[in-house]
Amino acid sequence: MFSCSGFELRDTIIQNNTSLNIKNSSTLDSVEVFVTLQSTEDVYKMWGIKNHGSQGSFFALKDSTYSYSSNKAIKGFLISFGYECGACDAPTTPKHGVNVFEGTVNTDFEAIDISAVDGVNSIMRLSVDQDNWMVGTTGKSLKSTQNHTFGENCNITCVFPYQCTDCVKVISPPPACNPTIPVVCNKERICQANRHSQPGGNVLIEFINFTK
Repeated sequence: MFSCSGFELRDTIIQNNTSLNIKNSSTLDSVEVFVTLQSTEDVYKMWGIKNHGSQGSFFALKDSTYSYSSNKAIKGFLISFGYECGACDAPTTPKHGVNVFEGTVNTDFEAIDISAVDGVNSIMRLSVDQDNWMVGTTGKSLKSTQNHTFGENCNITCVFPYQCTDCVKVISPPPACNPTIPVVCNKERICQANRHSQPGGNVLIEFINFTK
């Protein structure tokens, strides 16, 4: 599970690159998409973002897909809808937190997942078009998955449950969104899909709707 500060992997330039695609599949005319990279990286021109820096945003129109493809490694990216990623005690964070699509692509070890560790404000659907994205240590490949509402994300493929920073247990959790919501982690390490030295194809994250 990544945090808003990201994490480090060594640089690797890959010729057969993985494309990241974002789609607004909701009934809303548009939704603001927030992108956070590591502090040394620049979001400029990714999905048409016009500012420089490690954070930026753009508006995704209804039924429209936005693609970004590069042979440069994209490490520890975070994508959220409606709000920037952040802990539940941040002043701009909604009461049930913000979930993110996170990952690293175009390196010799690629990984993707949806994280509800800091809560949930939106329903996301994650899909891939290559069958070599393997789910944890299960030996099963990922096709598509979708997170649920706040507190209801235990034992869902490629989703980190609320507060479960290590997938199957809690280690140094972020601030709680609601202390009355029980923390239930996964029984198996199914929180993430990854692959080794096999980049290429498309990864799609869809915004389905905001949660109540």
